[in-house]
Amino acid sequence: MELRDKVRETIKKYNLLEKGDRVMMGVSGGPDSVTLAYILTSLQSEFGLSLFIAHLNHMIRPVEAEKDVRFVRELSNRLGIPLFIKHENIPDFIKEKKVSPEAGAREVRYAFFKETAEKNSINKIALGHTMGDQAETLLLNLLRGSGNTGLGAILPRNGNYIRPLIECSKEELLKFLEENKLTFCVDSTNLQTVYERNKIRLELIPYLAKEYNPNIRETLFRTSMIIQQEDAYLESQAQRHVGHILKNGRHEEVMLNIREFEKLAPAIKPRILREAVRRAKGNILQLSYVHITDLLVLVEAKPSGSSLDLPDGLYARKEYSRLIFAKGRRPPPASSAPVERHTSHDQSRGGQEQEKREEKGRENEKLGYILRKVVFDRNKPFNFYRATHDTAFLNADKISATLSVRMREDGDRFFPQGAKGHKKLSDFLIDRKVPRDMRERIPLLVSGNDILWVVGYRISEEFKITQETKKVMKVTIFRKA
Repeated sequence: MELRDKVRETIKKYNLLEKGDRVMMGVSGGPDSVTLAYILTSLQSEFGLSLFIAHLNHMIRPVEAEKDVRFVRELSNRLGIPLFIKHENIPDFIKEKKVSPEAGAREVRYAFFKETAEKNSINKIALGHTMGDQAETLLLNLLRGSGNTGLGAILPRNGNYIRPLIECSKEELLKFLEENKLTFCVDSTNLQTVYERNKIRLELIPYLAKEYNPNIRETLFRTSMIIQQEDAYLESQAQRHVGHILKNGRHEEVMLNIREFEKLAPAIKPRILREAVRRAKGNILQLSYVHITDLLVLVEAKPSGSSLDLPDGLYARKEYSRLIFAKGRRPPPASSAPVERHTSHDQSRGGQEQEKREEKGRENEKLGYILRKVVFDRNKPFNFYRATHDTAFLNADKISATLSVRMREDGDRFFPQGAKGHKKLSDFLIDRKVPRDMRERIPLLVSGNDILWVVGYRISEEFKITQETKKVMKVTIFRKA
């Protein structure tokens, strides 16, 4: 079968192209990408394609890189295909980001493809990966300790990226170029074994072919395709559970329901964790097997309040039945030191404390809380008046001082409705399993030194509606829009 026909079959097999697609080909000037450009150009009218070429001058090899630019420009003119070129100093990028040359070049290259495609309404990006690249990637990921997704290696289609040459060998491509007297560039860095992928291509695979299996590339390719199918099935099973296990929280947090998570099969759990990280930071770059293992230990064995650092400033924190993924600095561990409570027997100090708290209440209102109250005669049975998330009904007969809204302070005590007496507000919130980071953000309705309502949770036993209540105060608290 001719190479053109083989590529056509691959396109149909994996549904890589549709009539009218606008396709940008990543062309470095090497044999793979040059073959890709010629083959897709020959299929252009058959599929009704609009073709474009994109070339990144990475400036790693200044002299050779300029030759590559000239070659790709000539190729573009010869084929009559529009060309996009970008110069990017990848050595500087690598130093700044502190990543490997391979990782840095890949990140910049894909960013260039994405940006160019979006600006020009291009819906497919074709890359020249081959069967050999597939085999190399499987071995590379195997040596790094990847799971099924990594061992599946390179997908024929991944989003808007397509790889029409994925079932072709390098030998087939070189034969096509030779028979058609087509030239290409040679990247000297591909011959340097300082790069992991090059060592696998130039040393490991030839050794395996010589000593164990002459068809090692084809064998590894078939293995990766089988793993891809199994991985796709497991991923589909994981996605069935994502909706009720992962929820978006405040401040771009992602929350995982631990109780539901624990019901999952072991093969599904790492996928849910990866999806949580993807949602929280936008990608799963630098997320390793070790991170996933540590997250599983955090969920299954660590106490509430434990946390774990993840790549790119992300951290995971366990709060009772939730695992919270958030960006930024981890919150400090809860303090176990005793706190001093100011009692009312010191009238001077108590008056200063009340003045301080009322002033803070007014300040919190200015910062975003609106308080509305209505007082009316009780005209229904006392047990009719029930609080909701943002509304409470209180015994107006017992409220004498001005109402204000403030946040929790050290030493706060509260008499929760239905309880036997006062308790520390911090203990009340812990009993209610309120996550530590949220405890400082719960507004309190206060009157003087008295906490009337922990908003959204419980009113005070001392200010509840009773059979003797004559006046009812309806209070609503909400944030400014």
